[in-house]
Amino acid sequence: MGRDPVAYQGACRPSNFRKNVLVRCSNVVHRYVHQKLREEVSNRPRALSQIALAMLLVVMLCSGCCSIRDKRESHTATKIRQLIRDIKLNPDPLHGESTPAFNELEKIGLPCLKYGVLEMLVSEDRSTRWQASSLVWVVTSAEYGFVPGRGWKSEQGEKAFREFWVTMGAYSDDASAESRTRSYQKWAEWICTK
Repeated sequence: MGRDPVAYQGACRPSNFRKNVLVRCSNVVHRYVHQKLREEVSNRPRALSQIALAMLLVVMLCSGCCSIRDKRESHTATKIRQLIRDIKLNPDPLHGESTPAFNELEKIGLPCLKYGVLEMLVSEDRSTRWQASSLVWVVTSAEYGFVPGRGWKSEQGEKAFREFWVTMGAYSDDASAESRTRSYQKWAEWICTK
């Protein structure tokens, strides 16, 4: 029946990105080192210094730069997970899905989808799925010109968003488990491109 939703949970997280970069970097260095060792170089110390320089650059690139980005993204991910834990606390009496945590996640925007909200779409609890789908709708519709409390900036934006929603599986919290999972998989693949 397609892919397991759990398989997507870390598909585009920074740690996996960093692992992929490290693998690519080490492959490049490996090929470079073997090429240099195979070449008949009259000046052996020069060839070895070039190899050492290449290895040093890879280590600096992959460990230093990535770790700064990881720390920033790790802080954001931690904040988002805390908000997701609190998402059902203090609901607005007129808009049940709206809570202080929901409103904060809405302000964060697309990163909240990347770091946990999408997983809520496949929850066993319908109210959790409802809150998640409302959040996904609000966050992604903003990309097409929807302003909460005001509406759409243009009819074209609304039409484009509705078409986009259908291409993403037209998620509904009361649809069958198979339909929800298919839609979740599309969303998980899409968010990895953002």
